[in-house]
Amino acid sequence: MVAVTPVGGAPATSWTVTVSTLGTSGQNNGSVGLNLTSVGTIQDSAGNGLSATVPVTGQAYAYDTTAPTATITVQAGSDTGTSNSDNITNAASPAFDVAFSESVSGLAGGDFSNAGSATGCSFAVAGGSTSSLQTGSEYAALLKLPTKP
Repeated sequence: MVAVTPVGGAPATSWTVTVSTLGTSGQNNGSVGLNLTSVGTIQDSAGNGLSATVPVTGQAYAYDTTAPTATITVQAGSDTGTSNSDNITNAASPAFDVAFSESVSGLAGGDFSNAGSATGCSFAVAGGSTSSLQTGSEYAALLKLPTKP
């Protein structure tokens, strides 16, 4: 525990308890919660001790510090080569699936860039500039190639 402070000064009916963790990134995942495990010297201003059966169990919350990952694949319908999995296309607007390892939000066309040598490409995310995605779902990103002469 880092701090236990009364809200508005002691004695108080509400207190703030701040919990110290090992950090906010990396593998510091798990759950965090708060349980009252001892009545100790807790008392009201008249000297009456806390009447509680310990532990008083609080709710646990997921503590997630692992960043999501992404996988990008061309949609089979946009692969115009001899098979739908040879990663060859001449489609004017090939579509890609972007799969995330967990739910994400804030995905926009500006988050993408061309990894190839085609010039004049622009990107649009299907469903708008900000989207909320569910775990394991795929989201289509459209690559707009320049108009062929």
